[in-house]
Amino acid sequence: MRLVHCFFFIACLIVAGCATSIPVETDYDPEQDFASLQKYAWHDQVHVLDPLVGDRIRGAIDSALAALGFIRIDPGEEPDFRVSFTAVAEQASRVSTTSPSMGYRHSRWAVGDSPSHRFREYTRGTLIIDIIDPSGKELLWRGVSARSLEEGRSPEEKASDVREIVIAILQKFPPKSN
Repeated sequence: MRLVHCFFFIACLIVAGCATSIPVETDYDPEQDFASLQKYAWHDQVHVLDPLVGDRIRGAIDSALAALGFIRIDPGEEPDFRVSFTAVAEQASRVSTTSPSMGYRHSRWAVGDSPSHRFREYTRGTLIIDIIDPSGKELLWRGVSARSLEEGRSPEEKASDVREIVIAILQKFPPKSN
């Protein structure tokens, strides 16, 4: 089973490497000994409006952490850390401006003098993955990625997007400086 998780993670890394770069921001407690972390459990608080998306995210996080060598333990056992996530989708807008230009057209030079503004509304999705101490009170590491969400995606395409984003975030866990 561990080999299957490892193969899945490597395949996703290859796919993610071929795809457009997914922006990821991280922050962590530099005093934390991340090398000592081995076993994890899910934190009670997971924030997501769509339970189908929540299940996809949880499954992708489990697979990615397993591929990194972490072990999910059963409830009642004592973990080294807990995992939580927050997924948010919100309306955003983008403004693009075309500047005045100059060029040669119809046998004469022409100057465009009025800038053009285009407004585009889109849905921006943000995924935050938190690594928390065993008591569930102290944040140890956080990874965040946000990007525009495409409309009309199939469930399979949505699951693929979730896997790519989770892998991009968890590629930075544990932090390399420790």
